[in-house]
Amino acid sequence: MTNKMVIGYKFAFILLLLSSCVEDIRNCDIGNVDNMIPDGKERMELRLVIPGGKQPVVRSIENGTTGENEVERLFMDVMNSGTVIASRSTADGALTLTPTDVDSVYTVSTLFDIGTLEAGYTLRVRANEDTPAIISGQPVSPFYMSGTGVIEDGINRNFKASVHLLRGVAKLRTAVRTTSFTVPQGLMIGDVKIQVVHAADRIRKYAPFSSHANEAVVENLPASSLNYPDYPEVSLYDILAHEQVEINGEAITFYPLFVYENYLEQEEEYDPAINVTSLKLTIPVTDGIASRVIERTIPVKAEDSYRMKRNHIYSVDVQVLSLDEVKVFTDMLDWEDVGVTGDIVGTDFYIDRAASKGITLIKDIVDPVKLVKVDCRTPGRLRIRALKPNKTDLMPITDLQLYCNGIAETDKLADNSGIYDLTAAQVMNFYCTTGSVPANYEGGFIEISSDNVHVEYIPVSSLDTFIPLDTEGTSNSYIADRGAASYSFTATIMGNGANGIIDEGKFEDASGNILTKAGGANIHPLSAKLLWQDTDELVEQVALVNGRVQVKMGRSRGNALIAVYDKADPNAEDAKVLWSWHLWCTAVPQIIEFTVPKTGNKYIMMDRNLGATTTGPALGTTQGLHYQWGRKDPFSASLTYDGNSTTLYNVRSVGSLRKVTDEEPLTLAQAINNPDIFINRTWSDDTWCTKTSDSETTEMRYVWGNPEGTMADYYPSSTIKTIYDPCPVGYKISPFDAFFIFNESGLSMDGLTVYVEDKMIFLPITCTPDWAVSRAISGMYWSSSVHGRRSDGFYWQKMGALLYFYPGGNRLSTTLWRGFVQAGSIRCVKE
Repeated sequence: MTNKMVIGYKFAFILLLLSSCVEDIRNCDIGNVDNMIPDGKERMELRLVIPGGKQPVVRSIENGTTGENEVERLFMDVMNSGTVIASRSTADGALTLTPTDVDSVYTVSTLFDIGTLEAGYTLRVRANEDTPAIISGQPVSPFYMSGTGVIEDGINRNFKASVHLLRGVAKLRTAVRTTSFTVPQGLMIGDVKIQVVHAADRIRKYAPFSSHANEAVVENLPASSLNYPDYPEVSLYDILAHEQVEINGEAITFYPLFVYENYLEQEEEYDPAINVTSLKLTIPVTDGIASRVIERTIPVKAEDSYRMKRNHIYSVDVQVLSLDEVKVFTDMLDWEDVGVTGDIVGTDFYIDRAASKGITLIKDIVDPVKLVKVDCRTPGRLRIRALKPNKTDLMPITDLQLYCNGIAETDKLADNSGIYDLTAAQVMNFYCTTGSVPANYEGGFIEISSDNVHVEYIPVSSLDTFIPLDTEGTSNSYIADRGAASYSFTATIMGNGANGIIDEGKFEDASGNILTKAGGANIHPLSAKLLWQDTDELVEQVALVNGRVQVKMGRSRGNALIAVYDKADPNAEDAKVLWSWHLWCTAVPQIIEFTVPKTGNKYIMMDRNLGATTTGPALGTTQGLHYQWGRKDPFSASLTYDGNSTTLYNVRSVGSLRKVTDEEPLTLAQAINNPDIFINRTWSDDTWCTKTSDSETTEMRYVWGNPEGTMADYYPSSTIKTIYDPCPVGYKISPFDAFFIFNESGLSMDGLTVYVEDKMIFLPITCTPDWAVSRAISGMYWSSSVHGRRSDGFYWQKMGALLYFYPGGNRLSTTLWRGFVQAGSIRCVKE
């Protein structure tokens, strides 16, 4: 053998030996061999999960950002029955923290003397601080974190465990909505100030409550040992960090603050004035005329408890609805990672927060209402069930009937249970009707689950408290001025009842029967339904209960039209409207008293148009609604001044435009049957009503209760409010001479103004609905009088007397007339 061959064999042997050593080291790193563990030692490999990362995100769980998940130092105790056996930390170099290929998952490795570790021992791990600091201001990252785990069996001197860290802080995030999705037109929101008050100054080392990854650790922290400082007030928009969240199609910006957990052992120890962590908001609001500063202090409360848990997100979503009303939604989310296991992955879904807090339902709902909208953001399986209070038994369909994505018979959920395997992200809309006994579903739940991802239980209860709107009498419109409350009114009397019937006028009911004062104005409906609303979710539920219309409101400003029917199912093809009412949701109108110099008649007039929810110039909501002369039911034109038609919504948020027909004129009865249909005619001096033939014109002049209004310059102030008068209780349509106080000097491009002493009466220009909605350039205000004309003798025309003004041409007429078919505004005066 030559020297070169010997050298070659030696080199090959060395390479083989090195290769073997490298393989041993690789095996040692993953714990498959023990020949690299020093003699007399055993290894602990800890799988450490940091909250957040690229895990699935669902409604009840939200991930953290990089700064919120930061870990700089680590401390670990090995425990046996509450006694510390050994401690390690990164500070003394005994712990090594190594990232893995899985985001936010780390391997922590350390050595102990043989015999130190045993399966079943517990681990307690802290991050960034060994002990949470006592603070007087907002905690800053890196946040104190902690978690617990259990040691598993050791093989070849390698022991394993897994620990999930929980942040010691809660995130308190706030949004004040400022987009047109939510803020009413004309409202402007200024610099919002925010302050956290009664924030806890210290916390326990470990969570005192159980979570999906950690058991509760009992650690005494009496309320007497805690202080509750207030954080400094800051501008919401000075908070640099912010989070974008989409809710029901609206992009919402949340601004986060951080607070320590506020967890007292006994709920009765909380005192809102001392130790309930709260959010104080200062919101400047103006509508261009009036301004005010709204202040709200919102206690952080979830699950009927003031306990503010670590590692949770508390969202406060503020919606300014008017100068006087603010709606606040609160929510609590877990702030940690999610493990998804199993063969069928459920969809990642979100439900609207208003529903998640619980749903109250009127009994006897027959036109299905919105129950809950589920935003399924990924493909997967979704299940929904209506359950009894035990969360096991299905609720009978005679008490509550679920529908999915429609209200047809085929959309009903058999036995109130449905499973959907979704192949794409989509929104699922669930509706319901209710039975006659609300107690049957009192305490029940709507269960929404996505198999092994998460489940939501929405409490369902009955609504049986309503504010009566007819305590001072009945009418065709009611002012609902107490915000998003629940209201009721009688459904068995037409308009203002028998007192509103003029026998000479031959008034008709929905069947064409001639009404008389002696016969009365009673009806006997079997169901009720929302026909339209000009603000989505203004009316959430409508039902007919014991002869009364009951209404649950979702918002506080807007207009709605509600009808009752002769059939138990208002959606049946042969169901006929027996009567209808306008629900006017506005602040109580102010009144202005004046005397008309020309006639000496005294009037007390509202400060707004019928249907208006504001009174300021250049606001679309100041226009109010419009009426064809002689009809009791309103029509919406535009909530802006650009002439775009207002979208009208039903109780399920399905939008549509105003209904218009060019068919032949209707009888009074047919107009009652079709309160939401605008009758359009070819000529502006035409009529919508058959009751205006040459032989019957004298009857038409009684419809709005002012039969002598323009005859021989006679202007009676003691006109009669009829069953067809659209004004609310205590008011009637203005007689013709009430407009004589206006003149050209009050014209402006916004409308017409007159001052009575120190009080202003303002009539805005309006968009006018006929076959289409026109841009707002003029104002046309009906009086209660039919127009009479002299030409070879006096005769009544198919026209109503009105006030008309056109600022662009500096034109004003208090003695004009237009055809009954035209749509005009109404300004009510006291009866």
